[in-house]
Amino acid sequence: MATDTGDDSPQSESKRARPLKALPRLAFELIIVFLGVWGALWAESRREEAKNREKAIRIAEAMVTNLDTVVIGWAEPFIAEQQASFAGWKESYERGDRPLPFFFRVGGGERGPGEVWDAAISAGLIDVLDPALVSDLGNFYRELDGMAIRLSRYHARTEELIYPGLGEGVEWYYRDGSARLEPEYEGFMLLTEEVLGEWAKRNSWTPRVRDILSAVIEEHRR
Repeated sequence: MATDTGDDSPQSESKRARPLKALPRLAFELIIVFLGVWGALWAESRREEAKNREKAIRIAEAMVTNLDTVVIGWAEPFIAEQQASFAGWKESYERGDRPLPFFFRVGGGERGPGEVWDAAISAGLIDVLDPALVSDLGNFYRELDGMAIRLSRYHARTEELIYPGLGEGVEWYYRDGSARLEPEYEGFMLLTEEVLGEWAKRNSWTPRVRDILSAVIEEHRR
């Protein structure tokens, strides 16, 4: 006679059903864990984003300060002063007074503010500015840097051409018995006037750039 080894008792059915009943709860717990991890990562990402944004805005504030103190506060009046002095020199020269050649020199470093823009980009300023504005600012700082390079070349030319005769008197620069400068010095006077005019033109863009940066800072500080 065959013997049935299966166990169809109610207790056996209950044991087999327990794992199945636990699946929904396990899935729920996994979802909770997933949401917790995702939420923590999202919060950390938001904190890092806010930190980077704050760093970029502080760089923008430093740029405004630099424009206020160096470009507007110092360079603008310096250029105006040199242009006025050159105009006075020109009047004297045209009267035949035989003044020494006019030249100017910028003290301190002669490299431009390109590093300011590089630092701003590295700090993530590009992430808080409109792409078109980033392009405009990049062009502006490249122009200022280019002007600084030209000033450096102008100073080198001054040292090469003008300095050697400073202890020799006006005869070093003028044609014999003439009230006209030698051609190379007349050319240097034209260069001086051109450099000052170009510098003034590039500097004239600064107030607008400063106002734009200030508006961006104010918007992100609200």
